[in-house]
Amino acid sequence: MSTKKESTQTVTAKNGEKINLSDYLTTLQPLEHSNNYTAKIEVSEYYELGCLVSSLISVCRGAIENEQLDTDPTEISRVLEVAQNLLPLAEMEFLDRVRPF
Repeated sequence: MSTKKESTQTVTAKNGEKINLSDYLTTLQPLEHSNNYTAKIEVSEYYELGCLVSSLISVCRGAIENEQLDTDPTEISRVLEVAQNLLPLAEMEFLDRVRPF
């Protein structure tokens, strides 16, 4: 049975060295009460995040609009899904609630 809880699991390298898996397997972090993981994208501020989302969407638009590109529609869809998941929706809702009318 596989578990997502962090443990001090090790593997043995070819030379016999014990390697702690938690020192290397760091990109995916388990979500509590779920079979899913998160992967972080580091940005310095909301503006940078917005630029990243805009760039992802622009690349997809270019792939869709340029008939000479041999791009799988599934790949475009996956990139758009990443862009959608990066949108700071809770922060946008907060800004709408506190803005003066």
